Amino acid sequence: MSDSTPAPVRRLSPPTRTLLTARWLWLASLALGLIAGFFIFIYRADQIDRLQQTITELDATRAAETVDALSLLVFWGALGILALVLVLEAIMLSVMLRGHGGARWALLFLLVLNAGAVLLADAVLLPPEGNGPYLWLLLIAQFVLAGAGFVCSLLPGSSGWFRAQHGHSGRMR
Repeated sequence: MSDSTPAPVRRLSPPTRTLLTARWLWLASLALGLIAGFFIFIYRADQIDRLQQTITELDATRAAETVDALSLLVFWGALGILALVLVLEAIMLSVMLRGHGGARWALLFLLVLNAGAVLLADAVLLPPEGNGPYLWLLLIAQFVLAGAGFVCSLLPGSSGWFRAQHGHSGRMR
């Protein structure tokens, strides 16, 4: 109790250029995803109407309340999945940038989920005409940037930085 030496605090070395590139690619991806989500939210009335028509075409015997509830569930569920994937990617990006290289594998898993969320959004959330193609391009660009960010996080400059944060020399013994 008399030792006044502070506890050791691990300090991160500055990220490499490759890792900074990965960070900016991921951040640009997240920004595009948020922009797409915002516009999907703005155009929700048209999409919910389209979903109601589709559900009615599939089964015209359904009650109007059921069609309304089902279309809202499909719309908000798909938008929620897209938003959840983006939030989880942001969290894992933060973990990765704190020196935890293992977070890259969680980001790979989230990138696969991102692909599914983009496909789901294309099927459910995007209108086939009007602003739909622009929103689709935003979501595709978002996915491509996330993929490029993931690839940059695997390059030798990034991998060496992660090893250095944990005191590994990088050589096999």
